[in-house]
Amino acid sequence: MQEIKITLFGEPKGKEAPRRAHIKTKDGREFDISYTNKPTRNYEQLIKSEYHRLYPSVFLEGAIYLALIAYYPIPKSTSKKKRQLMLERKIRPVVKPDLSNCLKMIEDGLKGIAFRDDAYIVDEFLRKFYSDRPRVEITLKEWKP
Repeated sequence: MQEIKITLFGEPKGKEAPRRAHIKTKDGREFDISYTNKPTRNYEQLIKSEYHRLYPSVFLEGAIYLALIAYYPIPKSTSKKKRQLMLERKIRPVVKPDLSNCLKMIEDGLKGIAFRDDAYIVDEFLRKFYSDRPRVEITLKEWKP
């Protein structure tokens, strides 16, 4: 069973809600459109690129286990004492983006290139911590009972 590990350096990003716009054409027709904003598209592209770079020919079939650990930056204004508690994991981040939006971003970024659909994910492990090196660590593997 192959284990896939990907690290995305930088602040964790969450999937934002689709944007909506009402369009009126020159000939008077009107319609509504829905689109993904540019920062979300760019981060999903980063996920795809990193996956292709590390695992160019790996595609998981069947049920999947996904682990996601998001490391958030420590605010610059944090005291030395509080900073140490954050690094010791005694203080955890209660900041945005929330884990469910981070997870959705990763699932959508990997859908179609690492696995068929995020419906194939049957088991998850999610955590948020502070770190001097903000990043997102992703682990994927085929789920076995």
